[in-house]
Amino acid sequence: MKTRVRTTSKFIVKPENKVVVCNMSVDMQLFDSKLWNHIDPAWWATKAPMVNDFGGFIVTAKARCNSDDTFDEATGKKIAESRAKSKAFKTAKNVWDCIAKGFVENAKMAEVMTKNCAAVEEIEVNHVKKLSE
Repeated sequence: MKTRVRTTSKFIVKPENKVVVCNMSVDMQLFDSKLWNHIDPAWWATKAPMVNDFGGFIVTAKARCNSDDTFDEATGKKIAESRAKSKAFKTAKNVWDCIAKGFVENAKMAEVMTKNCAAVEEIEVNHVKKLSE
C-alpha cells in the first residue's frame, strides 16, 4: 500500500533501565505530490502543529521492559519502532484529512462563485435586452 510517507529511525538503548527509545524522522513528501502547488499548510497548523510546511515531523516512542522480564534489545527496538510508526501514520492521516477538507471547502467556494457569476450573467443579459428595446 503506497503512502509516500518515509520514515527513518534512530534508537537510544538503555539496558540498565530496560528501555529502548525510537526517534523517528517522518517525511510525508508533500513537495513531490501532484497537489503541492495547491496545498496550504495553514489547513493543518492547529491540528498538527509539529508538521512543517513540507510534511516533515519527528515522533518519539519507547519500549520499556517489565522489571520481571529479561531485556532484549532487538525486541525493544521492534516495539518502539512500531509504536513510533503508529504515531507517525496517525499524524500523517490527520494532515491528509486536513488537506482533503481544505480542498472540499475550496470546491464549495468555487461552486458558490460559479452560481453567483451565472446569476450576474443573467442579470446583465436581461439588462442588455431592456437597453436594446
